[in-house]
Amino acid sequence: MHKLVLPAVLSTLLVATTAPAAADDPPYEPTPPPGPVEKLLPKLKPLVQAVAVDSQGRIVALGGSRTSSRNKPLKLARLLADGQRDVAFSGNGTFKTSFKDAFSGDTFIHDALAIDTEDRIYATVEPQATSEHVGLVRLLADGTLDSSWGTDGVAWLDLGREAHLTAVALNPAGGILVGLALVGDRDEAGEEDPAEQAAVAYLDGEGALDTIYGTDGTTTLPVGDRVDDIRIDSQGRAVVSTWNLRSTDDDMPIYRLLPSGELDPGFGDEGTADWGGFYVDQEIVLDAEDRVIVTTTSGRSNPGVLVTRLTADGKPDESYGGEGEAGFALPRQIGTDVPVTLDGEGRVVVGYNVRGEGEGDGRGGNRRSTDFALTRFDADGAVDETLGEDGLLRIDFRGQKDRIAALATGLDGSLIAAGGARVPGRRGLKGAVVVIPPDAE
Repeated sequence: MHKLVLPAVLSTLLVATTAPAAADDPPYEPTPPPGPVEKLLPKLKPLVQAVAVDSQGRIVALGGSRTSSRNKPLKLARLLADGQRDVAFSGNGTFKTSFKDAFSGDTFIHDALAIDTEDRIYATVEPQATSEHVGLVRLLADGTLDSSWGTDGVAWLDLGREAHLTAVALNPAGGILVGLALVGDRDEAGEEDPAEQAAVAYLDGEGALDTIYGTDGTTTLPVGDRVDDIRIDSQGRAVVSTWNLRSTDDDMPIYRLLPSGELDPGFGDEGTADWGGFYVDQEIVLDAEDRVIVTTTSGRSNPGVLVTRLTADGKPDESYGGEGEAGFALPRQIGTDVPVTLDGEGRVVVGYNVRGEGEGDGRGGNRRSTDFALTRFDADGAVDETLGEDGLLRIDFRGQKDRIAALATGLDGSLIAAGGARVPGRRGLKGAVVVIPPDAE
């Protein structure tokens, strides 16, 4: 049973400030913004699904949603390190393409994002009507499609079956790992098996399947509908989390794959670390010692945020929290997204959603609104109560509904929280990013 510690869930409001205009980027010199900077990105609706930081400290945001059926074009925005729009990117700060020539009128899902050492941007793309074509887009650092990559900037993957593309990670030694949900085969009558299976595929530097990896370029994982997150450790091994679309009694383990694509026998039980994870989203991050930090929700019957740390060999790190687990309870769980990052000092920071401030249901806040929330943990797994008020830093875009979906850490140590916000005068959720300086309290 997971043990949760309940801190006082109070709040502090972040007020947007105007940051000074940024000078030319290179060479990059870390200069945190003078205060929290909130940025609405209306073109990236319904929310920012993923966020990453390039070698110049610029922030790249991917618009989309796993559950939305309305994301026709691929949209990416780039901000300067201080949170202001980077107009040098794609001419006006935002890249957009609908792939009309390839899939006219289709709806697309965009889920994952990565940036390489040359500041080229990789984003997943999947035509919703025909999941036999999933691909990886590559943009140059100036925000234009890289014509040397795949076909006109898109590497379409031929997996021999229908699939969904859910995660991407770049191997520093070369190559690209993508997370998949392989769709079940069709029977003789042409009926599709609704079951899905989590898998990892390896692409070479040209965007083609590297068939020496796993079995013909793909490794299928024992448990899980789809890959949730992939991280590459210091030895080139892939640490992978999975999740299920439907409720299940199965625990969702963490896997580690060798560079060959085989399960790593030195991690957990023959490559599988069973830590008691639920079927919902599981985000992961690796620290400097290749320890695995996993974040998830703790279940609706005992709602809260759960953080688990595994040692580099896949065992619960008993020096962290209680028996390797830390976390805290909430009056009510709001959504399942619990993004995670390490701050500039290597401390774990998790994001989640909480009730808005104001009269409502007491400690839970206002029933009609939600806010971003961040909590930081000390090295031993204790909630750091110096961040925010009693360990909760609240970000309110002054609207009725804010939803956090992604976290990253800037080169200057700033925390970057992203998701969506519904604000007065605008219909529906719009993309939202907040840059929080490293000395925020």
